[in-house]
Parts: sequence; C-alpha cells; structure tokens
Amino acid sequence: MLAQVDLDNPVLEDKRYKLGQVLGEVVRDFRYTYDFGDNWRHTVMVERTMAADEINTWPQCLAGHNACPPEDVGGIGGYADFLEAVGDPAHEEYFAMRCWCGGPFDPFGFDINATNAALRKLR
Repeated sequence: MLAQVDLDNPVLEDKRYKLGQVLGEVVRDFRYTYDFGDNWRHTVMVERTMAADEINTWPQCLAGHNACPPEDVGGIGGYADFLEAVGDPAHEEYFAMRCWCGGPFDPFGFDINATNAALRKLR
C-alpha cells in the first residue's frame, strides 16, 4: 500500500528547522518517525518551553522510557530477533550480537544524561 502524502503538512527535513518553527505555540505532542526504512515512531510531548538565557540554551529531555534499539537493527522484527539473541547465552547469535552492539544490552535502560548530552551536541 502506498503512503498518502498530506500536502497541507509536507514532510520537512529535520536539520533545517527548529522545533518551534514547525510546531508553533499550540502543538504539545507529536509523532516523529526516525529512519523511514526501519520505521521507528516516537511520541514526543513538549512539557514546557522556556526562553533561552545564559543557562538554558538547548532543549532538554525530562524523562524517557527504554533503550534505543541499535542503529540499523532491522525495524521491529530485527529488534525482536536481536533481543532474543542477546537475552539467551545459549542462542547461536548471542556473542555475535553482543559484539555488534558493543557489549551487554539492557532494553529497559534509559540514560537521561546521555540523552541530554546528545541534545546539546545538536545545537
């Protein structure tokens, strides 16, 4: 099935726009698709906006859930296969998958400090 294109709300290249330019003052939550091939969909809620000053110069994450799947894991199906392999030391792909992702992987882990460090690099 072909995706419908919404001409009233075209897809915008995320690196060319600031969030406020796209959302305006009214939108408080939205869905963001990362990697159209793997089709990762994130729901983002804007809790509060603050004027920039000498301390507050970048967006900050206040909370989150779960770890990000490894890059290019293969979408939902590939991620399920990956979790099965890294969760079972007897699995034939256990060591290869742990090596590929850089070591132990906690699918429920969320590191707010790492997330905010990554956000600071985007400015």
